[in-house]
Amino acid sequence: LILGLYAMKNRLSQGRIWSSIRNIWLETVQDLLCKEHRANEIDVLAKSLYRKWDDSAKDEAKGPRDEETILWGRAYKQSLEIEKHGGKVDLPLELHYQISLQNRKHVNVTGV
Repeated sequence: LILGLYAMKNRLSQGRIWSSIRNIWLETVQDLLCKEHRANEIDVLAKSLYRKWDDSAKDEAKGPRDEETILWGRAYKQSLEIEKHGGKVDLPLELHYQISLQNRKHVNVTGV
């Protein structure tokens, strides 16, 4: 943005080279903004899944060896790998409904 304003102020944007660079610059900025938005969504998902795992592990009725606690832990681990490797987190249907609508787009329902 700063580079673009500088180029316009100093009339550098009137050459033939600038017209070809302008589209590349815009695509690069859009790509970075989309990646930042996705990274933020995945961060919110990971934090949510960690809280679910932690709450389940601390619950006296369940504890760390409960099946639900283990599933939350696996989902949290998968969420940490999404940004680098892509894909979605696997959760059974009953746990799928315990997370927010915003986070559900990064979740596959299993066991259906």
